[in-house]
Amino acid sequence: MWLYAVGVAGPLAAVAAATLVFGVEPSRLLRDPNAYSVQAFYVGFFSNLGVLAWWTAAVSCLTAAAALHRRGWDEERAAVAAGGALSAVLGLDDLLMVHEAFVPDYLGLPELLPLAAYAAAMAWYLWRFRAFHLSMDAGLLAAALVLLGSSVLADLAYSDAYEGIPVLLEDGLKFGGICAWAAYHAAAACRLLREGAAGAGRSGVPPSPRRL
Repeated sequence: MWLYAVGVAGPLAAVAAATLVFGVEPSRLLRDPNAYSVQAFYVGFFSNLGVLAWWTAAVSCLTAAAALHRRGWDEERAAVAAGGALSAVLGLDDLLMVHEAFVPDYLGLPELLPLAAYAAAMAWYLWRFRAFHLSMDAGLLAAALVLLGSSVLADLAYSDAYEGIPVLLEDGLKFGGICAWAAYHAAAACRLLREGAAGAGRSGVPPSPRRL
């Protein structure tokens, strides 16, 4: 109950603070962006789907991490917790256009700075939990990395193009990569939950940690 209360009261308190301190109109934060412009209902459709896919990965992994908390599977729990946290950060970046707009426009920093930070975090995640990833079906993870990396390269190559084939290439690769990332992490989380439930059900006690 307290988690629900914090989850609801926290954002509303942030809206109130933005209104009182910065004079931001509450509807600007609470209403859908399309409510402020005359656009077709499908504008941003795939971008919104991509954000949902990021959060599918985040919620799946963090749910599995919470479920494994008392089962002694420390390495698996740490892996899915890290995957969930990374997915949540990337989802927020996609939703709020952090590296594309916020960092260069409001902080005056180059777009490459957050991209480099994300690349470093992802490299650490892949290397630190390499045994975990190799124990899973890593084909989707490999596809996600190739597609997302290709999307970043396309973005850098066609940074001034906002229409046509460059956009289709960049955002198409990105959408495919996000979906592969979400599918991999959701499948990994489900597998851990199934194995944990099966182990506990057979013995009546939590199973011993697996050797990765």
